[in-house]
Amino acid sequence: MRYSIDIIDKARDEIQNRRNNALKTRQDRISELKIKAPEIAKLAESLAQTNIQLCQAIIGGGGNTSELIERIKNENLQTQKNIKSFLSEFGYPSDYLEIPYTCPKCKDNGTIMGKNCGCYEELLMKYSVEELNKSCKIALRDFGEFKLEYYPVDKLPSGHTIRDMMLEVFNFCFEYANNFSNESPSLILNGNTGLGKTFLSSAIAKKVTEKGYSVVFDSVSNILRCIENERFGRSNGDTMSVVLNADLVILDDLGSECINSFSGSILYEIINGRMNQNLPVIVSTNFSNNELDSKYNERIISRISSFLPVHFEGKDIRQIIIQNSY
Repeated sequence: MRYSIDIIDKARDEIQNRRNNALKTRQDRISELKIKAPEIAKLAESLAQTNIQLCQAIIGGGGNTSELIERIKNENLQTQKNIKSFLSEFGYPSDYLEIPYTCPKCKDNGTIMGKNCGCYEELLMKYSVEELNKSCKIALRDFGEFKLEYYPVDKLPSGHTIRDMMLEVFNFCFEYANNFSNESPSLILNGNTGLGKTFLSSAIAKKVTEKGYSVVFDSVSNILRCIENERFGRSNGDTMSVVLNADLVILDDLGSECINSFSGSILYEIINGRMNQNLPVIVSTNFSNNELDSKYNERIISRISSFLPVHFEGKDIRQIIIQNSY
């Protein structure tokens, strides 16, 4: 995947900040122990010295290198045991003087044996998603802002009211966001215009993002436009890779975009690519199933038909709000 210099710089800066903070935290703890438990601080300093001696012995070589290295290692192990014992006696965790790296695998270096660590790749994806989402003009909302009173109490053929049904839809979306994982199902939110599909999609996006997942949320037309501009050299970036690899992609207002052979193939590439990786997609649309069938080819319809349907009922909330304002 291609990343911009800005995104790479942000990821590298974050890795460096993590390492600096981890080292500072350990130094602050040593300074604290010099006052509260000087015995432990002295042992920590002694351990640091023997580590230096160990490095010098390895680099220096010589006839007695193996014996010297073994002796220093044994001294180190004994000092570490003593430190942990003293820490427990003074009420500290046994690992209190270990450097609290965010990523123990790479020790906040971002690389392991010359290859990017997973933590660094996650940051690259995080900042790529943030950059892509800047172009989204849809505001993120909270579930608490959702108002059931806008939905009528008219009864459906099932005997339930529209309001009851929309309460179930709300609860489903809330639980979906609250329990989201990479194994969550793909959804298609359908129903007439102005029923809250975009609102609840944005609430899902906000909640899932707060849980630490990468979420791409935008209109289908905007995402397709970004990819088209990049493919034809009108702009830089790699939107397709971001969309294919984010933890969750929410495509708003499916059907409003202009579909031609290029945009149709891109839309299929997005949906099929994510399905092949078992990554969830949420699609919202004002179109009925018959209208979708007439607009998209069989390959796209085949993929979308496997999504879990979430149907919205009611009257256009925007019109209700306008009427209530008079």
